[in-house]
Amino acid sequence: MQKSPFQNWPLYLSVLILLLVTWLAISISLSQNHGFLIYALDDAYIGMAMARNFAQYGVWGITRYGFTSCSSPPLWTLLLSLIYYLGGVNQLAPLVLNLILAVLVVAAAHHVLSWYKATPLVKFLALIGIIVLVPLPMLILTGMEPVLQTLVSTLAVFYAARWISGEAPESARGDSIRLLILAPLVTGVRFEGKGI
Repeated sequence: MQKSPFQNWPLYLSVLILLLVTWLAISISLSQNHGFLIYALDDAYIGMAMARNFAQYGVWGITRYGFTSCSSPPLWTLLLSLIYYLGGVNQLAPLVLNLILAVLVVAAAHHVLSWYKATPLVKFLALIGIIVLVPLPMLILTGMEPVLQTLVSTLAVFYAARWISGEAPESARGDSIRLLILAPLVTGVRFEGKGI
């Protein structure tokens, strides 16, 4: 039996709402900053400087002259470095990366809710709650790693809980492999992640 694409309407509608709210927030920000994209905290610029120096000079630091590890999210800095290496240094990279990761957060939450057989309405309300209460649009605009941390932590907690509970014995081996991959990523996103 072929599944209807409309059965995933909570995911599609939630992603559309996320994109619209984020577009509105970006538009307001650009209008208030004379058309310039400005991140609210200097941490975003520290991370971008480190990523640029690592991509261009192979130096993990805020300058190209020497090692200075001034950033606590090494995986985020590495991802930005890869983007800068492949596509050139630009200020939009953290915003676009966060936007993609936010869509993946919503998709991961939908996956978890689907596994627990939530009704479409419950899925939709929960996804909207995640978008608004986390709040994903504002985290996207930080230009920093919290969206990546949310994604990796959500998946790690879900697979760990399912593996420990034994709710899905047929998935136990796959869940343990997923956890072996996710565990270092949790700490790699932020050192504080080791506490989950």
